[in-house]
Amino acid sequence: MTDESKVHRTYSKQITTDDSKVHNTYSKQLRQITLGMTVPTSGKSRYDAKYTVPTNYEAWNNLASAYIKLKEKSKACAALKESLKCNYEDWRIWENYLLVCTDCGEFGEAIHSYHRLMDIKDKWSDPEVLGVLVRVVVEDISDCNGKPGTSFKQKLQELFGRITSKVTNNSKIWKHYGQLTNHETDNSPETQQKVLQYLQKSHRVATQSTELADMYTKCSEKASTSMQGVQMLSSAKLMLKGVVTKIKQQHTDPLTEELKPEVKDVCDSLNQALTEIIDKITLLKGS
Repeated sequence: MTDESKVHRTYSKQITTDDSKVHNTYSKQLRQITLGMTVPTSGKSRYDAKYTVPTNYEAWNNLASAYIKLKEKSKACAALKESLKCNYEDWRIWENYLLVCTDCGEFGEAIHSYHRLMDIKDKWSDPEVLGVLVRVVVEDISDCNGKPGTSFKQKLQELFGRITSKVTNNSKIWKHYGQLTNHETDNSPETQQKVLQYLQKSHRVATQSTELADMYTKCSEKASTSMQGVQMLSSAKLMLKGVVTKIKQQHTDPLTEELKPEVKDVCDSLNQALTEIIDKITLLKGS
């Protein structure tokens, strides 16, 4: 039996297995595609909705899954739209729809889907999808209809505002928010301060240290007085010193008293950034 025959036979059954298992398998396939991976399949789809007209959301989900396996992403997207008409409140369908829309360039629909997921599950989040959407804006990647990626910036900023009011402890989300905000065309001191705030919040959860130090430096260059510049750089200096100390405490070999090879490059980079900041403080104090 060919792969496509198996897919069609599975679809015709309209799902007889447990919903959660179907969703977990399906979502894993969709996420692999979103991350640039492929699902091993062969053949082309000869089957369409005209052969069987599903009347429930499980059947439409199953049809979408079949199209995903055959790399028919736009048809999978259409099938999931029909599934949502049958069941508008199921977060699992919305998650599947979000992943397919992100993958096939329906970026406006992806942002809408993210909002809908937060309507249903208050603190739902997916940093990987957010990273893709930020990249769309920053690199101006057009959607499937040729609409510029930058045109989605305002809606994406609104989405991040909503997310960060609910999910405050995810460093990746704060980092993506900082990257999006740093794409502002005016590059004003106010914008740079916002970026700094977002990266500070990211740093509290994880050590985005060198990037945060760079932003401190940029902000210090825009400071209205040398005293303000020194204060910003001094904060960066204390932060970097703390991170270097923590790395040494946790990753020094107790026998050789040397840093483990896997963190040595990171520590060297942080020390270099620390030296540069100290030099800038000295320069500002002397001006």
